Amino acid sequence: MKKYIILLITVLLLTGCGAPKDTLSINGMYLGKKAPADRDHLVMDASFTYMDKDVGYDVDGENRIEYMAFYTIRNAKGEPICDLSDVEFMYHGERLITTEDILACFGADYVPAVGERYDSFTFEDDELVVTVELREGEVINIEVSPR
Repeated sequence: MKKYIILLITVLLLTGCGAPKDTLSINGMYLGKKAPADRDHLVMDASFTYMDKDVGYDVDGENRIEYMAFYTIRNAKGEPICDLSDVEFMYHGERLITTEDILACFGADYVPAVGERYDSFTFEDDELVVTVELREGEVINIEVSPR
């Protein structure tokens, strides 16, 4: 009997940990996940209300994440405080580390604007809408919402 209880707990832990393989996650946060109960990081001037683990997000009436975003942050000298290398960005179980990874995954139809400093494109699948913003060809912002 003890073995079955341990097996059950193991199965529950394995299925409940992390984002499902077909979900986009940023630092372990993904749409539909129960938001942290201690939301002390209220954000004032952004497209989201809360921030945790460098991920901005909004919640629905059931306290589940319904929108999330990642924005690079630079100091007054333009030095990065938080950028793509500071987050774990996953899609379909694959970790996307660089701008090239993100463009290869989401930007199949993306054509860079010639001479533009800022550029963006939107990727959609059956469940998600992902907007990627670039500055001089490097990812600076990623917004994720349900389709």
